[in-house]
Amino acid sequence: MMDKIYIFGAGKIAVSFLYEYSDEIKVEGFFDNDPDSCFPIKGVNRCSLLERDPNKKIVICTNVPNYLEIKNQLESLGCVEWQDYIYFRFYKKKLVALIGNCHVLTIKKMLRLNSDFNKHYGIYEMPPICDITEEKKADYERSIVNADVVIHQDIRRDNSLGVEFSEDYVRGRIKDECIYIKMINTYGLGRIYYPFFEDLNPRNRGWKSNPYGIFPIKDLRIEKYIKEKTALDEIIKKIDQFGKNDEIKKNKEILFEKYSKREKSCDIKAMDYIKQNYKEKLLFYDRAHPTNDVIAYMVGQILEILGLQCSAEDYSGVTPSSRFALPLYDDVKEALELKIEHDYLWDYGRERLVDEKLDLREYVREYIYYCGER
Repeated sequence: MMDKIYIFGAGKIAVSFLYEYSDEIKVEGFFDNDPDSCFPIKGVNRCSLLERDPNKKIVICTNVPNYLEIKNQLESLGCVEWQDYIYFRFYKKKLVALIGNCHVLTIKKMLRLNSDFNKHYGIYEMPPICDITEEKKADYERSIVNADVVIHQDIRRDNSLGVEFSEDYVRGRIKDECIYIKMINTYGLGRIYYPFFEDLNPRNRGWKSNPYGIFPIKDLRIEKYIKEKTALDEIIKKIDQFGKNDEIKKNKEILFEKYSKREKSCDIKAMDYIKQNYKEKLLFYDRAHPTNDVIAYMVGQILEILGLQCSAEDYSGVTPSSRFALPLYDDVKEALELKIEHDYLWDYGRERLVDEKLDLREYVREYIYYCGER
């Protein structure tokens, strides 16, 4: 029996969806916020949202930004997601709820590059947990309750963002048949490369278009020399001889032991890969954000658990989970015997003083300019 549905949208996505499910659906009509739009396939006529048959589901066939706008529009009319409407990515597919901090965005992009995954699964559009507002929590709750698969970072009950993001809470809300996949949370493990930084920089200044500012992470080396009013040329001479070898090595060993213990209860692990590769590959952009190499390793495990073909997708075009990378200082490279050639990544446009990638001198100069004493 064919499903009778409405389509919201009249572009390429709608046409592609209609062809994919042509043997399974009967389209009763389409909605579109552009009053001049026409559906490109004959026989599909424009309908009124207010006069639709409430027993027939609406499938939203647009890009993500438009989907989120239409979602709000439909809910203002009393529609409920999954009951009255659904995004085309989820139609007749298993729903995946991806819960974690900002690098789940990279995981989502990589999973969507896998054709087998796309045939069977759709990932719910949800921001990282640090960006879930009170208004978004109802969507978050519905995604957990309706999910067929939950991919969840290891988030403890006493986390700073709320108990509702913890493993205990999520496990208590999912369906009995839901597949629960627990991932290692690598937040903070990047301190192996960046031991003399702190996560919060009180002198970092943001603005409306970039509330995180340019230097959200405090560089303790430069801060020391700013306090001592050391000249730029002198800072450059001294900055790579800040840490002691034994101190840097001990920091790495403590972190490896801590995170190895934490991942024992996880389905998706990373520590073996990190221990084997941290000398040859840069595995963290900063103290919190793993590079795409680490994330790709985790994505491979997710696909394997789901019984999907793990082909060698090209992830080179996937946006990194961090907008810039911290400098990897020579004393750390020497202590950890690193063989990494590391460029500084930067993506702050016209707010920068220079346009090219930063070398060490330009990084220090800009840090002093933005965060130094005035």
